[in-house]
Amino acid sequence: MNTKIVAFVSTKGGVGKSSSTILTANYLAAMGKSVLVLDTDYSNSTTLYYLESKAGLQGKGFSAAVKSGSLVNNIVPTRNERIDIIPSNSDIEHLVLKDDFILSGMIATEQESLKVYDFIIIDTSQGYNSIIANAIRASAVILTPVLLCQFDMISCLTLQSKIIEADKLSSWALFFNGVNQYAQNKNSSHYQYISLYKKTFSQCLNLYLPKTSTVTNAIDRDLKISRKNNEKLFDGIVGIVQLISENTAVLVESF
Repeated sequence: MNTKIVAFVSTKGGVGKSSSTILTANYLAAMGKSVLVLDTDYSNSTTLYYLESKAGLQGKGFSAAVKSGSLVNNIVPTRNERIDIIPSNSDIEHLVLKDDFILSGMIATEQESLKVYDFIIIDTSQGYNSIIANAIRASAVILTPVLLCQFDMISCLTLQSKIIEADKLSSWALFFNGVNQYAQNKNSSHYQYISLYKKTFSQCLNLYLPKTSTVTNAIDRDLKISRKNNEKLFDGIVGIVQLISENTAVLVESF
């Protein structure tokens, strides 16, 4: 199967996993790619963004997929014609997968049906559980957005040990989120944290998503992002897409 599977993973909440999932999927769709978003986050943020209402789901979602053994039967179209979703459910927080290869096995079993998608993008919850372990093992690329603070540094060290345990270190990369305008000033805390991250983790990318209200406006008000209205954010998402598409990203006007 040529479908590229990507997971946004962090043991810490509030770092931008869901927003990165959404913006990356939207950019890929604007490029003309077909995307399946798999929402395994119990906060339901990604599901609520893509679906105007959960009323018509008829029980479809990731929990139902695991129980039935079928991802395909739990796919729901979204308001973006190039993006489908397997939504999160209210009971997903209590879902426990019996081993770390359930998800990869389900994908392999239904690969003929899933190959219509160019990308499968997995949004995960905070912490570490059996669902996240499955996402890590199923993915060709594992991306961790990090905020520039001590707590995120500690959480990345914890996650790194889990990724090494899964033998997926070569698939893992970190990028910087919420970077302020002073990050290039050597006396700023952001500059110092970036330097510390790069000394600690060889997987750090030179990707910097700025601290900006544009992300909130794009998700909450459905406003398009363009290079004109936020060049740094636009270029940051292009950088993520370049990575996961193996440098085949096409510049779009907006997404």
